[in-house]
Amino acid sequence: MRRIMLLLALAVLAFPAWSQVEFNAEMAIPAGDFTSVVYDGTNLWLKEAGVPVLLAVEPVNGAKLFSVRLAVDGEYLAFNGRHLLLTNNVNKQIFVINPATGKAESYIDLKTIQGDRDMYVEPLRSGEIMGITCSEDRIWLGCGAGYSSSIYEIDGTRHIVLSHTFAPGPKPVSLAHHNGDLWVLDPDTQMLRCLKSGRQLVYELTVPVADKARAMCSVENRLFVLAAGKTNLRGVDKNKLSALVPEKIVQQSFEPYVNKSRNVVTRDERKIAVLISGDTAASGYNEFWSDVVLMYRILRARGYNELYVLYADGRDYSCAWSKYQETMTDFSASKANVVKIFNALANGDSSLNIVKTSADDTLFVFTFDHGASDGKLCLWQGERYSPSEMATAMRNIPCGKKYFYMQQCFSGAFKEEFKNTGLTDVAIVTAASKSQYAYRADTEVETYNSVKYYHGEFNWHFMSALMGKTPTEQTVNADSDNNGTVSVQESFDYYQRMNSQSQQTPQYHSNPTALGQGNTP
Repeated sequence: MRRIMLLLALAVLAFPAWSQVEFNAEMAIPAGDFTSVVYDGTNLWLKEAGVPVLLAVEPVNGAKLFSVRLAVDGEYLAFNGRHLLLTNNVNKQIFVINPATGKAESYIDLKTIQGDRDMYVEPLRSGEIMGITCSEDRIWLGCGAGYSSSIYEIDGTRHIVLSHTFAPGPKPVSLAHHNGDLWVLDPDTQMLRCLKSGRQLVYELTVPVADKARAMCSVENRLFVLAAGKTNLRGVDKNKLSALVPEKIVQQSFEPYVNKSRNVVTRDERKIAVLISGDTAASGYNEFWSDVVLMYRILRARGYNELYVLYADGRDYSCAWSKYQETMTDFSASKANVVKIFNALANGDSSLNIVKTSADDTLFVFTFDHGASDGKLCLWQGERYSPSEMATAMRNIPCGKKYFYMQQCFSGAFKEEFKNTGLTDVAIVTAASKSQYAYRADTEVETYNSVKYYHGEFNWHFMSALMGKTPTEQTVNADSDNNGTVSVQESFDYYQRMNSQSQQTPQYHSNPTALGQGNTP
Protein backbone atom coordinates (compact mmCIF):
# COMPACT_ATOMS: atom_id res chain seq x y z
CA MET A 1 0.00 0.00 0.00
CA ARG A 2 2.83 2.38 0.89
CA ARG A 3 4.46 1.61 -2.49
CA ILE A 4 1.22 2.42 -4.34
CA MET A 5 0.86 5.70 -2.45
CA LEU A 6 4.47 6.59 -3.29
CA LEU A 7 3.91 5.92 -6.99
CA LEU A 8 0.79 8.06 -6.95
CA ALA A 9 2.67 10.88 -5.25
CA LEU A 10 5.43 10.69 -7.83
CA ALA A 11 2.86 10.75 -10.62
CA VAL A 12 1.37 13.96 -9.22
CA LEU A 13 4.83 15.53 -9.12
CA ALA A 14 5.90 14.29 -12.51
CA PHE A 15 3.08 15.24 -14.80
CA PRO A 16 0.69 18.12 -15.20
CA ALA A 17 -2.45 17.43 -13.21
CA TRP A 18 -4.79 15.05 -15.00
CA SER A 19 -7.96 17.00 -14.45
CA GLN A 20 -10.98 14.77 -14.70
CA VAL A 21 -13.97 16.09 -16.60
CA GLU A 22 -16.70 13.88 -17.95
CA PHE A 23 -17.17 13.60 -21.69
CA ASN A 24 -20.75 12.57 -21.07
CA ALA A 25 -22.56 14.22 -24.01
CA GLU A 26 -22.93 12.39 -27.30
CA MET A 27 -23.86 13.37 -30.82
CA ALA A 28 -24.28 10.85 -33.64
CA ILE A 29 -22.36 11.06 -36.93
CA PRO A 30 -22.29 8.72 -39.96
CA ALA A 31 -19.60 6.07 -40.27
CA GLY A 32 -16.55 7.21 -42.21
CA ASP A 33 -12.92 8.24 -42.10
CA PHE A 34 -13.15 11.91 -41.15
CA THR A 35 -10.26 14.27 -40.41
CA SER A 36 -12.27 17.27 -39.24
CA VAL A 37 -15.71 18.39 -38.08
CA VAL A 38 -17.16 21.86 -37.59
CA TYR A 39 -20.52 23.36 -36.63
CA ASP A 40 -21.76 26.46 -38.49
CA GLY A 41 -24.78 27.14 -36.28
CA THR A 42 -27.07 24.97 -38.39
CA ASN A 43 -25.24 21.91 -39.71
CA LEU A 44 -22.30 19.77 -38.81
CA TRP A 45 -19.75 19.59 -41.62
CA LEU A 46 -17.37 16.64 -41.84
CA LYS A 47 -14.31 16.40 -44.07
CA GLU A 48 -13.53 12.95 -45.44
CA ALA A 49 -9.85 11.94 -45.42
CA GLY A 50 -8.22 12.03 -48.84
CA VAL A 51 -11.46 12.85 -50.66
CA PRO A 52 -12.50 16.37 -51.79
CA VAL A 53 -15.96 15.98 -50.29
CA LEU A 54 -17.81 17.73 -47.48
CA LEU A 55 -20.65 15.97 -45.74
CA ALA A 56 -23.49 17.96 -44.16
CA VAL A 57 -25.02 16.28 -41.12
CA GLU A 58 -28.04 17.04 -38.97
CA PRO A 59 -26.53 17.84 -35.54
CA VAL A 60 -29.13 16.10 -33.39
CA ASN A 61 -29.52 12.64 -34.89
CA GLY A 62 -26.48 12.50 -37.18
CA ALA A 63 -28.55 12.01 -40.34
CA LYS A 64 -26.80 12.76 -43.63
CA LEU A 65 -28.32 15.82 -45.28
CA PHE A 66 -26.25 16.16 -48.45
CA SER A 67 -22.64 16.13 -49.66
CA VAL A 68 -20.66 18.74 -51.57
CA ARG A 69 -17.83 18.11 -54.01
CA LEU A 70 -14.99 20.55 -53.30
CA ALA A 71 -13.11 22.46 -55.97
CA VAL A 72 -9.93 21.92 -53.91
CA ASP A 73 -9.06 19.24 -51.42
CA GLY A 74 -7.97 20.03 -47.90
CA GLU A 75 -7.72 18.72 -44.39
CA TYR A 76 -9.18 20.81 -41.57
CA LEU A 77 -12.34 22.90 -41.23
CA ALA A 78 -13.21 25.98 -39.21
CA PHE A 79 -16.10 28.46 -39.08
CA ASN A 80 -15.47 32.13 -38.30
CA GLY A 81 -19.10 33.16 -37.91
CA ARG A 82 -19.43 34.09 -41.59
CA HIS A 83 -17.48 31.63 -43.68
CA LEU A 84 -16.53 28.00 -43.74
CA LEU A 85 -12.73 27.75 -43.93
CA LEU A 86 -10.61 24.84 -45.18
CA THR A 87 -6.84 24.36 -44.83
CA ASN A 88 -4.76 23.02 -47.72
CA ASN A 89 -1.29 21.70 -46.93
CA VAL A 90 -0.17 21.22 -50.53
CA ASN A 91 -0.52 24.89 -51.44
CA LYS A 92 -0.18 26.21 -47.87
CA GLN A 93 -3.47 28.08 -48.18
CA ILE A 94 -6.61 28.70 -46.20
CA PHE A 95 -9.66 28.75 -48.45
CA VAL A 96 -13.18 30.12 -47.99
CA ILE A 97 -15.59 27.39 -49.04
CA ASN A 98 -19.05 27.92 -50.50
CA PRO A 99 -20.99 25.09 -48.81
CA ALA A 100 -23.67 25.10 -51.49
CA THR A 101 -21.39 24.74 -54.52
CA GLY A 102 -18.04 23.61 -53.15
CA LYS A 103 -16.28 26.55 -54.81
CA ALA A 104 -13.09 27.66 -53.05
CA GLU A 105 -11.66 31.16 -52.81
CA SER A 106 -8.16 31.80 -51.52
CA TYR A 107 -8.35 33.55 -48.16
CA ILE A 108 -4.84 33.47 -46.64
CA ASP A 109 -1.61 32.43 -48.34
CA LEU A 110 0.62 30.99 -45.61
CA LYS A 111 3.66 30.96 -47.91
CA THR A 112 3.85 34.75 -47.86
CA ILE A 113 2.22 35.70 -44.56
CA GLN A 114 4.26 37.99 -42.31
CA GLY A 115 4.40 38.63 -38.60
CA ASP A 116 3.80 42.08 -37.16
CA ARG A 117 7.19 41.79 -35.40
CA ASP A 118 10.39 39.79 -35.86
CA MET A 119 8.56 36.50 -35.50
CA TYR A 120 9.38 32.88 -36.20
CA VAL A 121 6.98 32.00 -39.05
CA GLU A 122 8.87 29.23 -40.87
CA PRO A 123 6.64 26.33 -39.63
CA LEU A 124 3.62 28.13 -41.13
CA ARG A 125 5.24 27.96 -44.55
CA SER A 126 6.97 24.59 -44.52
CA GLY A 127 5.38 22.64 -41.67
CA GLU A 128 2.19 20.61 -41.75
CA ILE A 129 -1.07 22.32 -40.83
CA MET A 130 -2.67 20.13 -38.18
CA GLY A 131 -5.46 22.20 -36.69
CA ILE A 132 -7.45 25.40 -37.09
CA THR A 133 -9.99 27.28 -35.02
CA CYS A 134 -11.48 30.78 -35.26
CA SER A 135 -13.16 33.59 -33.45
CA GLU A 136 -14.83 36.36 -35.43
CA ASP A 137 -11.56 38.21 -36.06
CA ARG A 138 -8.82 35.72 -35.13
CA ILE A 139 -7.53 32.44 -36.55
CA TRP A 140 -5.36 29.97 -34.65
CA LEU A 141 -3.34 27.41 -36.57
CA GLY A 142 -1.47 24.38 -35.28
CA CYS A 143 1.57 23.47 -37.38
CA GLY A 144 3.50 20.22 -37.09
CA ALA A 145 7.24 20.70 -37.63
CA GLY A 146 9.03 18.21 -35.39
CA TYR A 147 10.59 19.97 -32.42
CA SER A 148 9.57 23.30 -33.97
CA SER A 149 5.84 22.49 -33.98
CA SER A 150 4.01 25.73 -33.30
CA ILE A 151 0.74 27.53 -32.65
CA TYR A 152 0.04 30.80 -34.49
CA GLU A 153 -2.53 33.52 -33.89
CA ILE A 154 -3.47 35.32 -37.11
CA ASP A 155 -5.43 38.53 -37.61
CA GLY A 156 -8.31 37.44 -39.83
CA THR A 157 -8.74 40.93 -41.31
CA ARG A 158 -5.19 42.12 -41.85
CA HIS A 159 -3.81 38.63 -42.51
CA ILE A 160 -0.71 39.00 -40.37
CA VAL A 161 0.67 36.79 -37.60
CA LEU A 162 0.03 38.28 -34.17
CA SER A 163 1.71 35.71 -31.94
CA HIS A 164 3.73 32.52 -31.95
CA THR A 165 4.27 29.85 -29.31
CA PHE A 166 5.74 26.38 -29.49
CA ALA A 167 3.08 23.69 -29.43
CA PRO A 168 2.64 21.35 -26.45
CA GLY A 169 3.79 18.31 -28.39
CA PRO A 170 4.80 17.71 -32.01
CA LYS A 171 1.27 17.07 -33.29
CA PRO A 172 -1.17 19.89 -32.44
CA VAL A 173 -3.87 18.10 -34.43
CA SER A 174 -6.90 20.13 -33.38
CA LEU A 175 -7.58 23.44 -31.66
CA ALA A 176 -10.58 24.94 -29.85
CA HIS A 177 -10.95 28.49 -28.55
CA HIS A 178 -13.14 29.35 -25.56
CA ASN A 179 -13.21 32.29 -23.12
CA GLY A 180 -9.87 33.52 -24.45
CA ASP A 181 -8.12 30.20 -23.80
CA LEU A 182 -6.86 27.87 -26.50
CA TRP A 183 -7.22 24.10 -26.09
CA VAL A 184 -4.85 21.89 -28.08
CA LEU A 185 -5.36 18.20 -28.73
CA ASP A 186 -2.18 16.10 -28.57
CA PRO A 187 -2.80 12.62 -30.05
CA ASP A 188 0.50 11.17 -28.81
CA THR A 189 -0.53 11.56 -25.17
CA GLN A 190 -4.30 11.69 -25.79
CA MET A 191 -4.48 14.89 -23.79
CA LEU A 192 -6.01 18.32 -24.10
CA ARG A 193 -3.51 21.02 -23.15
CA CYS A 194 -4.41 24.65 -22.49
CA LEU A 195 -2.70 27.84 -23.64
CA LYS A 196 -3.99 30.64 -21.44
CA SER A 197 -5.06 33.67 -23.44
CA GLY A 198 -4.02 31.68 -26.49
CA ARG A 199 -0.30 31.99 -25.78
CA GLN A 200 1.02 30.87 -22.39
CA LEU A 201 1.03 27.14 -21.71
CA VAL A 202 -0.52 26.06 -18.42
CA TYR A 203 2.07 23.42 -17.53
CA GLU A 204 0.09 22.02 -14.60
CA LEU A 205 -3.03 21.23 -16.60
CA THR A 206 -3.93 18.35 -18.89
CA VAL A 207 -7.31 16.80 -19.62
CA PRO A 208 -7.36 13.16 -20.79
CA VAL A 209 -9.37 12.14 -23.83
CA ALA A 210 -9.78 8.65 -25.25
CA ASP A 211 -10.65 6.56 -28.32
CA LYS A 212 -7.81 7.86 -30.55
CA ALA A 213 -9.12 11.40 -30.72
CA ARG A 214 -8.23 13.23 -33.93
CA ALA A 215 -10.33 16.43 -34.00
CA MET A 216 -12.54 18.71 -31.91
CA CYS A 217 -15.76 20.56 -32.64
CA SER A 218 -17.41 23.37 -30.72
CA VAL A 219 -21.22 23.15 -30.60
CA GLU A 220 -22.81 25.89 -28.51
CA ASN A 221 -21.76 25.30 -24.88
CA ARG A 222 -20.04 21.97 -25.50
CA LEU A 223 -16.77 20.79 -26.94
CA PHE A 224 -17.01 17.50 -28.84
CA VAL A 225 -14.18 15.14 -29.74
CA LEU A 226 -14.05 13.20 -33.01
CA ALA A 227 -12.34 9.82 -32.63
CA ALA A 228 -11.12 7.50 -35.37
CA GLY A 229 -13.65 4.85 -36.34
CA LYS A 230 -16.43 6.11 -34.06
CA THR A 231 -20.00 6.94 -35.08
CA ASN A 232 -20.56 9.44 -32.33
CA LEU A 233 -18.90 12.56 -30.97
CA ARG A 234 -18.26 12.71 -27.23
CA GLY A 235 -18.70 16.09 -25.60
CA VAL A 236 -17.88 18.02 -22.45
CA ASP A 237 -19.26 21.27 -21.07
CA LYS A 238 -16.85 24.02 -22.12
CA ASN A 239 -17.44 25.95 -18.92
CA LYS A 240 -16.21 22.94 -16.95
CA LEU A 241 -13.03 23.04 -18.98
CA SER A 242 -12.65 26.76 -18.40
CA ALA A 243 -13.09 26.27 -14.67
CA LEU A 244 -9.90 24.18 -14.66
CA VAL A 245 -7.75 27.01 -16.01
CA PRO A 246 -6.13 29.14 -13.29
CA GLU A 247 -6.99 32.84 -13.31
CA LYS A 248 -3.33 33.75 -13.18
CA ILE A 249 -0.14 31.87 -13.99
CA VAL A 250 2.59 32.67 -11.50
CA GLN A 251 6.15 32.68 -12.81
CA GLN A 252 8.41 31.34 -10.08
CA SER A 253 12.10 32.04 -9.79
CA PHE A 254 14.75 29.62 -8.58
CA GLU A 255 18.36 29.65 -7.46
CA PRO A 256 20.31 29.67 -10.72
CA TYR A 257 23.18 27.52 -9.46
CA VAL A 258 23.99 25.11 -6.67
CA ASN A 259 27.65 24.16 -6.40
CA LYS A 260 27.44 20.37 -6.26
CA SER A 261 30.37 18.27 -5.08
CA ARG A 262 30.46 16.30 -8.33
CA ASN A 263 31.81 19.38 -10.10
CA VAL A 264 34.97 19.58 -8.00
CA VAL A 265 37.90 18.54 -10.17
CA THR A 266 39.75 15.53 -8.76
CA ARG A 267 42.04 14.59 -11.68
CA ASP A 268 44.72 16.30 -13.71
CA GLU A 269 42.90 15.62 -16.99
CA ARG A 270 39.48 17.17 -16.87
CA LYS A 271 36.58 15.74 -18.83
CA ILE A 272 33.92 18.44 -18.82
CA ALA A 273 30.34 18.21 -20.08
CA VAL A 274 27.78 20.96 -20.57
CA LEU A 275 24.23 19.65 -21.14
CA ILE A 276 21.64 22.22 -22.27
CA SER A 277 17.91 21.53 -22.54
CA GLY A 278 15.98 24.75 -22.88
CA ASP A 279 12.40 23.55 -22.39
CA THR A 280 10.72 21.44 -19.73
CA ALA A 281 9.27 17.95 -19.95
CA ALA A 282 6.04 19.43 -18.59
CA SER A 283 5.55 21.21 -21.93
CA GLY A 284 4.46 17.98 -23.62
CA TYR A 285 7.87 16.64 -24.64
CA ASN A 286 9.02 14.34 -21.83
CA GLU A 287 12.21 13.62 -23.81
CA PHE A 288 13.43 17.11 -22.91
CA TRP A 289 14.21 15.50 -19.55
CA SER A 290 14.67 11.77 -20.20
CA ASP A 291 17.25 12.23 -22.96
CA VAL A 292 19.31 14.59 -20.79
CA VAL A 293 19.21 12.02 -17.97
CA LEU A 294 20.49 9.31 -20.31
CA MET A 295 23.22 11.57 -21.68
CA TYR A 296 24.25 12.60 -18.18
CA ARG A 297 24.62 8.96 -17.08
CA ILE A 298 26.49 7.97 -20.25
CA LEU A 299 29.04 10.72 -19.69
CA ARG A 300 29.54 9.86 -16.05
CA ALA A 301 30.13 6.24 -17.01
CA ARG A 302 32.67 7.41 -19.61
CA GLY A 303 34.75 9.23 -17.04
CA TYR A 304 33.44 12.78 -17.25
CA ASN A 305 34.31 14.26 -13.87
CA GLU A 306 32.91 17.77 -14.29
CA LEU A 307 29.32 18.10 -15.50
CA TYR A 308 27.09 21.17 -15.74
CA VAL A 309 23.40 20.67 -16.49
CA LEU A 310 21.37 23.66 -17.69
CA TYR A 311 17.76 22.50 -17.74
CA ALA A 312 14.57 24.52 -18.27
CA ASP A 313 13.77 26.64 -15.19
CA GLY A 314 16.64 25.27 -13.09
CA ARG A 315 14.74 22.52 -11.29
CA ASP A 316 15.12 18.79 -11.72
CA TYR A 317 11.99 17.28 -13.26
CA SER A 318 10.14 14.91 -10.93
CA CYS A 319 9.58 11.92 -13.16
CA ALA A 320 7.05 9.21 -12.33
CA TRP A 321 9.31 6.48 -13.70
CA SER A 322 12.27 5.71 -11.43
CA LYS A 323 14.39 5.05 -14.53
CA TYR A 324 14.36 8.78 -15.25
CA GLN A 325 14.59 10.15 -11.73
CA GLU A 326 17.82 12.05 -11.30
CA THR A 327 19.32 14.91 -9.30
CA MET A 328 21.54 16.74 -11.74
CA THR A 329 20.36 20.28 -12.64
CA ASP A 330 22.76 23.15 -11.84
CA PHE A 331 21.42 26.08 -13.84
CA SER A 332 18.29 27.20 -15.57
CA ALA A 333 18.78 27.13 -19.33
CA SER A 334 18.86 30.89 -19.71
CA LYS A 335 21.18 32.64 -22.13
CA ALA A 336 22.93 34.39 -19.24
CA ASN A 337 23.76 31.03 -17.68
CA VAL A 338 24.98 29.57 -20.98
CA VAL A 339 27.30 32.56 -21.36
CA LYS A 340 28.35 32.31 -17.71
CA ILE A 341 29.39 28.67 -17.87
CA PHE A 342 31.34 29.04 -21.13
CA ASN A 343 33.08 32.16 -19.82
CA ALA A 344 33.99 30.28 -16.64
CA LEU A 345 35.55 27.47 -18.66
CA ALA A 346 37.46 30.02 -20.73
CA ASN A 347 38.70 32.21 -17.89
CA GLY A 348 37.91 30.51 -14.59
CA ASP A 349 35.30 31.63 -12.07
CA SER A 350 35.96 31.22 -8.37
CA SER A 351 32.33 31.95 -7.48
CA LEU A 352 31.34 28.82 -9.40
CA ASN A 353 34.38 26.81 -8.32
CA ILE A 354 35.37 26.45 -11.99
CA VAL A 355 39.04 26.55 -12.96
CA LYS A 356 40.18 27.76 -16.37
CA THR A 357 40.55 24.87 -18.79
CA SER A 358 43.71 23.84 -20.63
CA ALA A 359 44.70 22.05 -23.83
CA ASP A 360 44.81 18.76 -21.91
CA ASP A 361 41.08 18.95 -21.16
CA THR A 362 38.08 17.55 -23.04
CA LEU A 363 34.74 19.38 -23.44
CA PHE A 364 31.48 17.73 -24.47
CA VAL A 365 28.43 19.91 -25.29
CA PHE A 366 24.95 18.42 -25.72
CA THR A 367 21.97 20.57 -26.75
CA PHE A 368 18.26 19.81 -26.98
CA ASP A 369 15.27 22.12 -27.37
CA HIS A 370 13.38 23.82 -30.15
CA GLY A 371 15.47 25.43 -32.88
CA ALA A 372 14.77 28.52 -34.96
CA SER A 373 15.05 28.73 -38.75
CA ASP A 374 17.92 31.21 -38.42
CA GLY A 375 19.89 28.42 -36.76
CA LYS A 376 19.66 29.67 -33.20
CA LEU A 377 19.18 27.30 -30.27
CA CYS A 378 16.05 28.17 -28.30
CA LEU A 379 16.48 28.47 -24.54
CA TRP A 380 14.24 28.96 -21.53
CA GLN A 381 11.46 31.57 -21.87
CA GLY A 382 12.14 32.24 -25.55
CA GLU A 383 15.79 33.30 -25.37
CA ARG A 384 18.10 32.19 -28.18
CA TYR A 385 21.77 31.41 -28.64
CA SER A 386 23.31 31.67 -32.10
CA PRO A 387 25.90 29.51 -33.87
CA SER A 388 28.24 32.51 -34.11
CA GLU A 389 27.98 33.09 -30.35
CA MET A 390 28.80 29.43 -29.74
CA ALA A 391 31.77 29.53 -32.12
CA THR A 392 33.15 32.64 -30.42
CA ALA A 393 32.77 31.04 -27.00
CA MET A 394 34.58 27.90 -28.19
CA ARG A 395 37.54 29.88 -29.55
CA ASN A 396 38.05 31.26 -26.06
CA ILE A 397 37.96 27.86 -24.34
CA PRO A 398 41.41 26.24 -24.59
CA CYS A 399 40.26 22.59 -24.31
CA GLY A 400 42.15 20.44 -26.83
CA LYS A 401 39.11 18.32 -27.67
CA LYS A 402 35.60 19.70 -28.06
CA TYR A 403 32.68 17.45 -29.01
CA PHE A 404 29.17 18.57 -29.93
CA TYR A 405 25.98 16.51 -30.23
CA MET A 406 22.90 18.58 -31.13
CA GLN A 407 19.28 17.39 -31.42
CA GLN A 408 17.33 20.63 -32.09
CA CYS A 409 15.78 21.69 -35.39
CA PHE A 410 18.15 23.46 -37.83
CA SER A 411 21.09 22.28 -35.71
CA GLY A 412 23.19 21.92 -38.86
CA ALA A 413 23.65 25.70 -38.75
CA PHE A 414 26.14 25.15 -35.92
CA LYS A 415 28.08 22.65 -38.04
CA GLU A 416 28.15 25.15 -40.93
CA GLU A 417 29.35 27.95 -38.65
CA PHE A 418 32.12 25.84 -37.17
CA LYS A 419 33.23 24.67 -40.61
CA ASN A 420 33.03 28.01 -42.42
CA THR A 421 34.86 29.93 -39.70
CA GLY A 422 37.63 27.34 -39.37
CA LEU A 423 37.00 26.51 -35.72
CA THR A 424 39.65 24.01 -34.63
CA ASP A 425 39.81 21.15 -32.12
CA VAL A 426 36.13 20.45 -32.64
CA ALA A 427 33.99 17.52 -33.85
CA ILE A 428 30.24 18.04 -34.25
CA VAL A 429 27.28 15.81 -35.09
CA THR A 430 23.80 17.29 -35.58
CA ALA A 431 20.38 15.74 -36.05
CA ALA A 432 19.49 17.78 -39.12
CA SER A 433 20.83 20.24 -41.66
CA LYS A 434 20.65 24.01 -41.26
CA SER A 435 17.36 24.03 -43.20
CA GLN A 436 15.60 21.02 -41.67
CA TYR A 437 13.40 20.29 -38.71
CA ALA A 438 14.44 17.57 -36.27
CA TYR A 439 11.97 14.95 -35.10
CA ARG A 440 10.90 12.75 -32.24
CA ALA A 441 11.76 9.07 -32.73
CA ASP A 442 8.98 7.36 -34.66
CA THR A 443 9.13 3.77 -33.40
CA GLU A 444 11.67 3.98 -30.57
CA VAL A 445 9.32 4.62 -27.65
CA GLU A 446 9.29 3.31 -24.08
CA THR A 447 6.10 2.73 -22.09
CA TYR A 448 5.74 2.63 -18.31
CA ASN A 449 2.41 2.49 -16.46
CA SER A 450 0.62 3.21 -19.76
CA VAL A 451 2.61 6.44 -20.21
CA LYS A 452 4.81 6.78 -23.29
CA TYR A 453 8.34 8.05 -22.80
CA TYR A 454 9.70 9.58 -25.99
CA HIS A 455 13.19 10.26 -27.31
CA GLY A 456 14.67 12.28 -30.11
CA GLU A 457 15.37 10.15 -33.18
CA PHE A 458 18.93 11.45 -33.21
CA ASN A 459 19.37 11.11 -29.44
CA TRP A 460 18.15 7.52 -29.37
CA HIS A 461 20.63 6.30 -31.96
CA PHE A 462 23.75 8.21 -31.05
CA MET A 463 23.28 7.45 -27.35
CA SER A 464 22.77 3.79 -28.26
CA ALA A 465 26.03 3.93 -30.23
CA LEU A 466 27.91 5.28 -27.22
CA MET A 467 26.29 2.86 -24.73
CA GLY A 468 26.52 -0.22 -26.92
CA LYS A 469 22.85 -0.81 -26.26
CA THR A 470 19.54 0.96 -26.71
CA PRO A 471 17.61 2.50 -23.82
CA THR A 472 15.52 -0.69 -23.94
CA GLU A 473 18.66 -2.83 -23.41
CA GLN A 474 19.00 -4.17 -26.96
CA THR A 475 22.66 -4.68 -27.87
CA VAL A 476 24.05 -2.57 -30.72
CA ASN A 477 27.53 -2.34 -32.22
CA ALA A 478 28.65 0.95 -33.74
CA ASP A 479 32.35 0.04 -33.48
CA SER A 480 32.88 -0.59 -37.19
CA ASP A 481 36.69 -0.96 -36.98
CA ASN A 482 36.42 -3.28 -33.95
CA ASN A 483 39.04 -1.41 -31.94
CA GLY A 484 36.97 -1.42 -28.76
CA THR A 485 35.83 2.22 -28.87
CA VAL A 486 33.19 4.19 -30.77
CA SER A 487 34.58 7.36 -32.33
CA VAL A 488 32.57 10.47 -33.20
CA GLN A 489 32.72 9.42 -36.86
CA GLU A 490 31.44 5.93 -36.01
CA SER A 491 28.55 7.29 -33.93
CA PHE A 492 27.61 9.50 -36.91
CA ASP A 493 27.83 6.58 -39.33
CA TYR A 494 25.65 4.48 -37.04
CA TYR A 495 23.04 7.23 -36.80
CA GLN A 496 23.01 7.58 -40.58
CA ARG A 497 22.30 3.86 -40.92
CA MET A 498 19.57 3.81 -38.30
CA ASN A 499 17.82 7.15 -38.90
CA SER A 500 14.26 6.46 -40.09
CA GLN A 501 13.13 10.09 -40.17
CA SER A 502 13.68 10.91 -43.83
CA GLN A 503 12.88 14.60 -43.28
CA GLN A 504 16.12 15.11 -41.34
CA THR A 505 19.66 14.61 -42.67
CA PRO A 506 22.41 14.18 -40.07
CA GLN A 507 25.48 16.40 -40.33
CA TYR A 508 29.09 15.80 -39.31
CA HIS A 509 32.27 17.86 -39.27
CA SER A 510 35.65 17.43 -37.61
CA ASN A 511 38.62 19.80 -37.57
CA PRO A 512 41.17 18.27 -37.57
CA THR A 513 39.79 15.21 -39.35
CA ALA A 514 41.63 12.87 -36.99
CA LEU A 515 39.75 14.22 -33.97
CA GLY A 516 36.46 12.71 -35.08
CA GLN A 517 37.96 9.58 -36.62
CA GLY A 518 40.26 8.51 -33.84
CA ASN A 519 38.65 9.79 -30.69
CA THR A 520 35.65 8.77 -28.66
CA PRO A 521 33.65 11.32 -26.66
